Amino acid sequence: RWALRRADRVIAIGEVMRERLLAKGVAPERVVVCHNWTDPERVRPVPNAENTFAREHGLAGRFVVLYAGNMGLSHEFATMLEAARDLERSSDALFLLIGGGKQTAGVRESAGQLGNVRMLPYQPEDRLAEALSAAAVHVVTLKPGMEGTLLPSKLYSSLAAARPVVFVGPEHSEPAQIVARGGCGIRVAPGDAAGFAAAVERLRGAEGRRMGEAGRTLFEAEYTRRMGTARIAAALEEVSTA
Repeated sequence: RWALRRADRVIAIGEVMRERLLAKGVAPERVVVCHNWTDPERVRPVPNAENTFAREHGLAGRFVVLYAGNMGLSHEFATMLEAARDLERSSDALFLLIGGGKQTAGVRESAGQLGNVRMLPYQPEDRLAEALSAAAVHVVTLKPGMEGTLLPSKLYSSLAAARPVVFVGPEHSEPAQIVARGGCGIRVAPGDAAGFAAAVERLRGAEGRRMGEAGRTLFEAEYTRRMGTARIAAALEEVSTA
């Protein structure tokens, strides 16, 4: 708090984080919101016919629900895995988790022998667009109590890949607000496995495609790399000329 109150500028990566900073006593005029971003050249929708990653991993033609990125302590996986267990016999959905982190071993153990869950390590950066495009639905999670302390950057990659998002996390959090404002996904409360399963099935077909396109539109309007770096540059310029 000592450092925050004395800094010329404090950059928050979301409006909910800004609220936390104000509650800590940071003057409103010193807080600048600069969202995370994704490079639209690095992450873009890859057509199925061109997606070699999907073919190599047997994903072509599958209805893939993807969690990609850090499996850290701030993320929630129980809801998704319980939904996968419920859907194993009634749906052809494949739950694919790509990445790693503190919870990888626990997630692997919880998935157990589920035949509709597959895990892969982090993929090379030059295959990111293909890996993200191999899925029909993306999953973003955040544990209750973590809102305003961090913002899963995978959300912006999901928008850039033009894929609808199922967000598992608190209603008053940045991902929930972005998904609702952009009409690009569905929020599910942590622990609501039935709601998660219903959201996944709802995102099949036209509605999922519409939400994915809405996410890409929102991304191009607000969250590209050029826009994000311009916001930080403006904040630095303002301080340097004050």
